[in-house]
Amino acid sequence: RLRLYRGGDVDAAPLYLGTDGRLSSRPVKFFGNVYSMMQDADGFLWIGTRGQGLVQARPSGGHYALRRFLMDAKDEYSISSNDIYALCQDRKGHIWVGTYQGGLNLLQADGERYRFIHGGNRLKNYPFPYAKSKVRTIAETSDGTILVGASEGLLIFSSDFERPESIKFRLHTAEYEHADGMTCTEVMNVRATREGVFLATSTGGFNQILSDDLLTDTLRVRSMGVRDGWMSDLALSVLESEEGDIWFVTENYLIRYNHQTRQQEHYGSSFFHDEVFFSEAVPVVLPDGCLLFSTIGHGPFILSPQKLQEKTYMPPLVFTGLRVRGHEKPYPLDNLDSIVLQPDERFVTFQFAALDYSNASSIQYAYRLRGLDKDWNYSGTLRSANYNNLPPGHYVFELRSTNSDGVWTSQLKSLDVIIEPTFRETPWAWLLYAVAFTVAALLVAYILFYIYRLRHKVDVEQQLSEAKLRFFTDISHELRTPLTLVVSPIEEVLTHESGLSSTSRTHLELARKNVNRMLKLVNQLLDFRKIQSRKMKLVVEEVEVVGFLERVCDNFRPLAQEHAMTFRFEHAMPALRAWIDSDKLEKICYNLLSNAFKYTEDGGTVVLALTEDDKAFDISVRDTGIGISPEKKDRLFERFETLVSRSWSQPSSGIGLSLVKELVELHHGTIGVQSVLGQGSVFTVHLLKGKAHLEKDTQVEFVLDDSSSEESDEVLNSSEALDDEPEAEEVMSVLVVEDNDELRSFLNSILAEHYKVYLAANGREGLELVRAQSPDLIVSDVMMPVMDGLEMVKLIKADPAYCHIPIILLTAK
Repeated sequence: RLRLYRGGDVDAAPLYLGTDGRLSSRPVKFFGNVYSMMQDADGFLWIGTRGQGLVQARPSGGHYALRRFLMDAKDEYSISSNDIYALCQDRKGHIWVGTYQGGLNLLQADGERYRFIHGGNRLKNYPFPYAKSKVRTIAETSDGTILVGASEGLLIFSSDFERPESIKFRLHTAEYEHADGMTCTEVMNVRATREGVFLATSTGGFNQILSDDLLTDTLRVRSMGVRDGWMSDLALSVLESEEGDIWFVTENYLIRYNHQTRQQEHYGSSFFHDEVFFSEAVPVVLPDGCLLFSTIGHGPFILSPQKLQEKTYMPPLVFTGLRVRGHEKPYPLDNLDSIVLQPDERFVTFQFAALDYSNASSIQYAYRLRGLDKDWNYSGTLRSANYNNLPPGHYVFELRSTNSDGVWTSQLKSLDVIIEPTFRETPWAWLLYAVAFTVAALLVAYILFYIYRLRHKVDVEQQLSEAKLRFFTDISHELRTPLTLVVSPIEEVLTHESGLSSTSRTHLELARKNVNRMLKLVNQLLDFRKIQSRKMKLVVEEVEVVGFLERVCDNFRPLAQEHAMTFRFEHAMPALRAWIDSDKLEKICYNLLSNAFKYTEDGGTVVLALTEDDKAFDISVRDTGIGISPEKKDRLFERFETLVSRSWSQPSSGIGLSLVKELVELHHGTIGVQSVLGQGSVFTVHLLKGKAHLEKDTQVEFVLDDSSSEESDEVLNSSEALDDEPEAEEVMSVLVVEDNDELRSFLNSILAEHYKVYLAANGREGLELVRAQSPDLIVSDVMMPVMDGLEMVKLIKADPAYCHIPIILLTAK
């Protein structure tokens, strides 16, 4: 039924509008349930129904001429839905119709012909499918901005447009991640008031738009819900009274916002003396200033704001109890100004109440712990506050409440709360931590500085050692050529001159002996340098070790006789074949035997012993010399380490044993020492039999045994001799390439007796002589100016005309 009141007097007898347009004092049926109604500028009534379309009622004498508009699937300009929830006429005269599951419609009149513009025809910019859009409310602001509340959000656009197609819609939805965003997408009601624009949302309470410009892509709002101290989040509608107060309608509360005191007043079941539930119908202000609300089951509810009396009673606040870790504490909190809690009492629950017995269930509370909370915590009607794991410190617990009408009072209750710290949280503890951290930091800094100094010292020592070796190596390079020029003429004289006196021969042999000793020392330095730079290689062949060691011993027997020493070679096997580098093993044995003779007094004993087992063999040198102290033994094989500062034979270079250790390890062997100070020492070299342990070593080269081809070589040589007999003997030519004038002259003097000799001072001259003379043999130095020997060899071997010429390289490197 559609009930009408003349002049807005709700106390007068109502009239009922029937489907024939006539008014009756008796209730008559109308077209379905009425959900919205509006009177336009021409005085026409527009009535929206649920399921029965839109009805226009034109006054005509004592009755109304009715016209219905229904959705017609065949007519695209018919209304988009028969469920009409909202009606509004803007200041431009446009009539807007909000439908449920039909979106927004713009009514256009052309004489008696009406067309509905919506998302299915010319409303092209409508932001979502119009057939699913549920419009609940339409409102206009004083500047002509239209706000449409729908289940899909808030639509805002301007009423100032030329064509429907040009309307720019702005859609706003909930922004939960922003504090100033909408609290819910579904908008139930929109109201433009003198205090601003307010929204009622289904589950997010009320929102007040704070943005000055509504036609913007981002809106700022102030939320007004349970978390902000309001009674409910189930908002239904908003109304502005003639006095300027804003009334907010929730499911079972009326909330008045007094625009003068800025306070809220709540009216609920205690005020109505019954449980009242309000409906979604939009409330209205009656001509006499009364407010009309629609309820569920109680009919219209009329309220006169002028007759409401504000309750001034402020209920006193009391603390009713304290719980610590879930247990009650017998503290009379209401009589205390402060409490002190121990370090283990940091899980606290404060209990409180407001003493108003008229309607205690409607009183709301807010609390905060000053020193921890920045804002008030609104707990609704809950009368307790929980805090867990409170940090130590001084806090103030503050409490406030509303009265039974929901008006927040100015009364404040406070309690000082002191949480005692544990020792580790006290300033003394922090001072101790700071001292400990400082000490630890200084200790770490000292350790790092000490490590840096050690590394720096090691680096310096390594650089000094490297400088020593580099110096000795460079000196050795320079010494080998003059030593060669000394020892070679001596050898020539001793070998070819038979008329030498015994005294002269003795002097020359002494000179040869000492020059060979110098050459040996130079070679040791060069070998050590080569090992250090990982350029030393083993040239391994199968050697008969017993005979090899016998030959080594023969070189030391004159020395033993000279100093009246006992020297012998002990072995239990007639022969022993092993894969070794004979040159390196000879150096190992020479160094060990030289040290044994060097540090053994006259009349002592030196023994070279050879023993074996199934997998390895040992070479040991035993003496009755001065022995080695335990402190020296650990550093014995370090470079430049000597046993004593001097010996009877010669000063020590300090690299002999270090070189021995490196050469033994190149053979994949080990060396050890046993010694008793003052009684003698035993050095033992342990080497493996076979060659399996050497085959995977890239630093090892194997020399094949070519004895099997000796017979064929003899046959070949004999046949060549027979072929050469008829021919005249030809003198072979030799090219000597050497930058040292004296050595080049000496080599020429030796070779000239038997060969035709060509001389060159560098690689470039040598290459030119090769191309000009094609010698039978080339003897060349390696390190030379202009072009070195290696580059010359590379160019010769790359030339097919001369690549067959054999080349011998001589080097001091």
